[in-house]
Amino acid sequence: MKVLLLLIISFLLSKEIMAQTPGSGNTIDFDGADDVVEIVDNQSFASANSEFTIECWIKTTEGSGSNNAFVTNYGGTGQNPFFMLGIDNVNAFFWCRNDPQTISRKPTTPKANVVDGNWHHLAGVRSTTSTDLYLDGILVGSQGAITSDVRFGTIVSVMDHYNRYTIGQIDEIRIWTEARSQTEIRDNMCKRLNGSELNLHSYYTLDGTTNVVSGVIDDSGNGFNGTMMNMTAGDIVTSAAPIGDESIHSYAVTTSTSLNIASSDGDDLTASVTSITSTPGSMHVYRVDEKPNVITPPGTQAQLSQNTYYGVKVFGGSGVVYTVNYNYNGHPGIIDENNLELAKRDNNADATWSQEIATLNTTANTLILAGQTGTEYILATLGTDPLPIELLNFYAEINYNNYVQLTWQTVTEINNEYFTIERSENGLNWE
Repeated sequence: MKVLLLLIISFLLSKEIMAQTPGSGNTIDFDGADDVVEIVDNQSFASANSEFTIECWIKTTEGSGSNNAFVTNYGGTGQNPFFMLGIDNVNAFFWCRNDPQTISRKPTTPKANVVDGNWHHLAGVRSTTSTDLYLDGILVGSQGAITSDVRFGTIVSVMDHYNRYTIGQIDEIRIWTEARSQTEIRDNMCKRLNGSELNLHSYYTLDGTTNVVSGVIDDSGNGFNGTMMNMTAGDIVTSAAPIGDESIHSYAVTTSTSLNIASSDGDDLTASVTSITSTPGSMHVYRVDEKPNVITPPGTQAQLSQNTYYGVKVFGGSGVVYTVNYNYNGHPGIIDENNLELAKRDNNADATWSQEIATLNTTANTLILAGQTGTEYILATLGTDPLPIELLNFYAEINYNNYVQLTWQTVTEINNEYFTIERSENGLNWE
């Protein structure tokens, strides 16, 4: 019986997707002293009149002039950078220079203070007509085009510039050989890429195999991998950036705004704004198609979904309150609807879920939570409902070699990759 119980638990934890880590995964925490990632790049894509885009997520609380957060190329030892995207003192900025003349191209429009300990998305776009800076998907600065050669040197140093070192966290770095539009920036900032997108030069999720030995892997498959210098394993931390596998957004948020996103199983989440104190810049709802990095159920809840969870992120403004309507119809493996609840947490880096007693409607197949202000949500159960697997039978017998042979059969099995078997001689210690 103990073996059977543990086998069922293995079912509950068995769903795996090919993504390296769920949601925003991991990131690198730079100390501002000497941490740097260096990337050798022998391909010069930003030649005269060419277009490119640099994107990343940044979080910092430090804004002193010599310690900023940025992604940059300094062209080689002792040379000035050809571009910088990041934070200058307290403001977001995108800086390019002509070659051989050094001409600053910082957007002159006032930029918001982004040294606030929150994650912000930055995008620097250099087209043939302008040099633009986007903050959280909103154009905050624009200046004339740079017509001279803005090129990469032999060394591309991501997150470091000429004895000025990043302090803070940077995630989801994307370098494109095209000028991305505002629509493309907004549509993709809160979701991961697959790495094979057209004109994607290099892509750094900072997940999976990123470590101090193998370094930073270019997830575009183009081979522009990086070396972590002056860093330890402790500098790789869990990211709290609002990133999923799919996302939807609104940049005209009112009390009539309602955003819905559905999974392939059929369940979906709707966030409907109910009140606003000051108008935000945008609201995003994203979905992660796998079990979260934290699977311990809170309170009296017995199990969290191993399939899907959702997040809501509001940028700017204040007092934005919304109602979450979770339609669980289609979620695999549900046996007793009366056991269903929701759990929530602040973000991907939050190590603890909280138990939420949502309003359950078994006729409409919904769970409703009012008075929400921005977080991640997941379906939970009070009972032992096998989400998402139903076990039909389980047999154990001794075969002719005196080995125990285990055989089992499932009724439903959705998105399941493998089973794990453990055994114990005393019912306490398992292997």
